[in-house]
Amino acid sequence: MRKKEKISKHISVLVGCLLVIFGNISAQQAPAFTQYFNNPLIINPAFAGTRNALAIDIATRQQWIGFNGAPRSYYAVAHTPVRSSKVSIGASLMADKAGPVNTNHFSLAYSYLLRINHRTFLSMGLNTGFNNFWIGLSDLDLVQENDPYFEKDIENTWKPTFGSGLVVFTPSWYVSVSAPQIPLNRINGANNKQTFSLLRTYYVSAGYYFYIMNGLDFKLSWMGRFADGFTNHDLNSFFTIKDKYNLGITYRLNTSVAFIAGAQITPNIGVFYSYDFPVGGTYLHNISNQEITVSFDITKFYVRNRDREFLRKKPSEEERAIRSIRYF
Repeated sequence: MRKKEKISKHISVLVGCLLVIFGNISAQQAPAFTQYFNNPLIINPAFAGTRNALAIDIATRQQWIGFNGAPRSYYAVAHTPVRSSKVSIGASLMADKAGPVNTNHFSLAYSYLLRINHRTFLSMGLNTGFNNFWIGLSDLDLVQENDPYFEKDIENTWKPTFGSGLVVFTPSWYVSVSAPQIPLNRINGANNKQTFSLLRTYYVSAGYYFYIMNGLDFKLSWMGRFADGFTNHDLNSFFTIKDKYNLGITYRLNTSVAFIAGAQITPNIGVFYSYDFPVGGTYLHNISNQEITVSFDITKFYVRNRDREFLRKKPSEEERAIRSIRYF
């Protein structure tokens, strides 16, 4: 217990120190959600409108539970097709807190759907928005008093971002490539002694849907995150029972394993919960992370558009129109 309290006491200081090493580093990585299949618009604007409904996702990720200053992330996403066109729009709002660092992100998304053939679509997406940073350096408990790197907070700094992405999908598989947040400017720290920026992160993901038997499906997916100085890979496997219950496991290479459970409360409301813990010799043993996502699909305002639907289905096959990569 004493060891845990000691780590908790110094987490904020450690995060602050990392921000000023060498006087010129990135302020923060984009949050890595375990349930990436539930937040497609955050990782790729091209997923806007693919659920053919007014889709709303609300989620939170709580990391290093039990430690003061531990990272916490929240997001809300909404996207929808625009009437009977091939255009879709969306918006996302995300808040991320880690020690003294607070980052808020807002963006608007636009996507356009192209039919490659009766079973294959290409969606192209763009997004633009801004990041808001607040970094509380002056209140940290420092070993060296009057350190010039910590003498002034970075308050309410606004910086624009933009992003883009592509996704090709069929009833059985998808491939996605994106760079959702490309910062346009750096942030100057106290007395211009250091600069900060959000790391530029690229995502590549793919998934495949397997029909096993009536009432039982299996999905396998992979996602790679690539940024300056690091990469990680998630492998996700998922069983869906009677289109209502979901059980799965995600392995983040040499980092963590997560167990995921979900249920479709109604045809329009779904809930997912995940619990992950470290593996691979990490020094943060017995530190758990949790995520919960609530999703809504509101079809009341959607105008059916055959240009957005798969055509000429083969009656001998079990097929369904993709609504989200969560179905992989």
